[in-house]
Amino acid sequence: MIALWIAYCLFISLVLCVAASAAERGFHLWRRPLRWVWLAAIIGSIGLPLAAMLFPAWRGLPKAPLQPALHSAIEGLTVVVGSLVVVEPARSTLIGIDGVLIALWILASVALAVFFLRSYVRLRGESKGWSRRRLGARTVLVSRDRGPAVTGFFKAAIVLPSWVLEVEEELRRIILLHEEEHLRAGDQRLLGLGLTSLVLAPWNLPLWWQVRRLRLAIELDCDNRVLRGGAHLRDYGDLLIEVGRRTSGISFLPTTFSEGKTFLERRVNNMTGATPNRRLWRAALAASLAAGLLAVACETPTPEGPTEPRADESSVASLAPAPADLDELRAKPHFTPYTVRPEIKDREAAIDIALQHYPDELKGAGVDGTVYVFIFIEADGAVSNAVVEESSGNEELDAAAMAAAREIEFIPARLYEEPVPVWVAFPIMFQAPE
Repeated sequence: MIALWIAYCLFISLVLCVAASAAERGFHLWRRPLRWVWLAAIIGSIGLPLAAMLFPAWRGLPKAPLQPALHSAIEGLTVVVGSLVVVEPARSTLIGIDGVLIALWILASVALAVFFLRSYVRLRGESKGWSRRRLGARTVLVSRDRGPAVTGFFKAAIVLPSWVLEVEEELRRIILLHEEEHLRAGDQRLLGLGLTSLVLAPWNLPLWWQVRRLRLAIELDCDNRVLRGGAHLRDYGDLLIEVGRRTSGISFLPTTFSEGKTFLERRVNNMTGATPNRRLWRAALAASLAAGLLAVACETPTPEGPTEPRADESSVASLAPAPADLDELRAKPHFTPYTVRPEIKDREAAIDIALQHYPDELKGAGVDGTVYVFIFIEADGAVSNAVVEESSGNEELDAAAMAAAREIEFIPARLYEEPVPVWVAFPIMFQAPE
């Protein structure tokens, strides 16, 4: 089942990648911020599968599958002379591929979290050697070669490499303007959310791509804000190339002025590209494609089964037996639909009832066994009929089990919110003293 859920999550993330790409195109045509598109894709990649798993009714799925009532999982009773023991449901163990996948998932999440933590600790240690410098109205940190960037997710600060102090004042002003835009927009926190999503699902390759595109979108948005803030297009483009030339290696800073060559090319093209003709038509087409793909992601069946319309009062009423049919229904075991199984109302009292019906002569002779009984539980929780499903091999034990089952009271089954009468299979075990 874990393998199916992973495949489901990968499909949802892949669909959202395409949807976000289409939406990004429409946002770009109208010069709207792009980072929200990719943040929504990331949230959807984690949130849609999680919501489908925890709240199936939210996606239009039934709150619980209709259970085959003749194979109910009601906990049975073990009746031991001299003591009373309740049979607990068997606990499943993680075996096979599900167990391996869960173990690998946990190991990968822990490894990635440790990697991010070590990077943070390394950066904190390195920052102790950085000096503080006042540039205009802003106090910045000056490093040997880190930055230009914003560091810190909550108490953020601008980090500049020492060579920035040597460039022309106008270029230095543009660099500061860029990083201040990151601070004002809280971009470092958005990237923090992206990194957290990777820790939650490190195996999700489309999610990695979404986080990468979020990082690019953050820089594209920041470039647009800087240009609107008065930076000259040519000076800003030349500065991007110069910073890219001077920056090398992997940066562990949340937001950086320069990225790799591919990112740099996209940023330059974003600033210099002309607005295409018929942008309204193109934006509408992109929005329609994104909306259609989002609908596909929301309506994709989960591993439990196909989506079904949420039951309303009329459909529930049609499934529940009519009063005229109850006599026929009580006569012999039938499949009876329910979504919430019945439960024993008072387990200790039920064990006492079964113990009272355990024949004394069988106790003394050490005769024991398990009887599986079909019982018909009314909508008020009372048992009105009992039939042996699987005999213990002893007629007296079978008769004792049926007599005991008729006296046990239950919390009735429900079909969604309505109590309903059901047939269920119920085991009673008689165990003589050793």
